[in-house]
Amino acid sequence: ALIGKQLRSSFHGADVQRIQRGREEINVVVRYPAEQRRSLGDLARERLQRPGGGEIPLSLATTMTESREPATLTRIDGRRAARVSGRADAAVVTPIQARRQVREQVIPDLLTKYPGLAVEVEAGARDEGDMLETLAVLVPIVLIAIFALIASFLRSYWKPVIATVGIPIAFAGAIISHWILGWDLTTMSIFGMIAVSGVVVNDTLVLLDRYNTIRRDNVMVPAIAAAAAATRQRFRPVFLTTLTTLLGLSPLLYERGDELIAFVPFVVSMLGGLAFSTLSVLFVLPALVMIAAGRSD
Repeated sequence: ALIGKQLRSSFHGADVQRIQRGREEINVVVRYPAEQRRSLGDLARERLQRPGGGEIPLSLATTMTESREPATLTRIDGRRAARVSGRADAAVVTPIQARRQVREQVIPDLLTKYPGLAVEVEAGARDEGDMLETLAVLVPIVLIAIFALIASFLRSYWKPVIATVGIPIAFAGAIISHWILGWDLTTMSIFGMIAVSGVVVNDTLVLLDRYNTIRRDNVMVPAIAAAAAATRQRFRPVFLTTLTTLLGLSPLLYERGDELIAFVPFVVSMLGGLAFSTLSVLFVLPALVMIAAGRSD
């Protein structure tokens, strides 16, 4: 303890005085000048003060060996631990593939070589798992809330079901776009699917609201004519909404910077989901309205 205290005071510094200057407190630290604490040779030439008086060389009081140790020692539940992190080069491998390789190839070899070793998922991988568990609870709740809002707006129970039919179609489009473009599904991909669901519901409400207006203004208009008229009159807003969104997001597909490449799966989900959902809104939705109305005249 005495040796450690002396070395710390000499090389790191010792507080000898505190000066109050206005609202700030200044610590006066005494230590060796910078040119005397730059190398291990300076440490080897250090002389220690003996408790009884006099000085002795540090090499006489201690046995010094040079080794490499971690800058910070971490313990979890009293056991030595180390945090290992890495980043995947997206041009070579995706993060999911990299984690799979580590889990299937690297970790088994380490456990065989070091029987007492325990490996736990931490940091981004653990946060991603927690996020997926949270989404598994929140997404159904959000869908129920969307159904209730649409039902109150359209004053119907079957029309909200039709309005949400485009959501699974958008999900399918997002997955197909990942397959075509060669991207793996990530957490950002799921966020893109959730985001595109809002656009799908918005386009569906635009068409259904026009359908209701036509049927309300003229009850003699057949369902097939009202559906055709609503699709024809709302084709431009629905198509332009999709087109402008696709054009605005498409430049991000070619982004490979470290800061923005993580958002590319989000864009892929949006593009694929919008392309498929727009087709469903313009072609599948009118047919479903016809089936639900129970008319073909």
